[in-house]
Amino acid sequence: MITLKRNGVNASGTSLQGFIESDYDTLVRLFGDPDPGDGYKTQAEWAFELYDENFGNVIVTIYDWKQGEGYVGPGGKRPEEITVWNVGGRDKAALWCLEEVLRDGWSQAA
Repeated sequence: MITLKRNGVNASGTSLQGFIESDYDTLVRLFGDPDPGDGYKTQAEWAFELYDENFGNVIVTIYDWKQGEGYVGPGGKRPEEITVWNVGGRDKAALWCLEEVLRDGWSQAA
């Protein structure tokens, strides 16, 4: 069972752990509205903590990276157009737990 904590999460020290394929609307449905990025390399980002029975507390970040107009210029994608997202964390558990949530939704969550 995986549970979510969204507010007050300290995501410092995270780094790229892999990628997920998902549309923007699914991410908003599962994790709420994203925080704005820096307007240059990122436009949208989520930071949250998942609790998994096997891994304990796992910090996860989801973000676009160098895909928007701020970085690419004309032709850059809006967050709503992005389908491949970067996943950050302190280790691979961030990616594995996130993949489980995307696969199963919150049907198993408390």
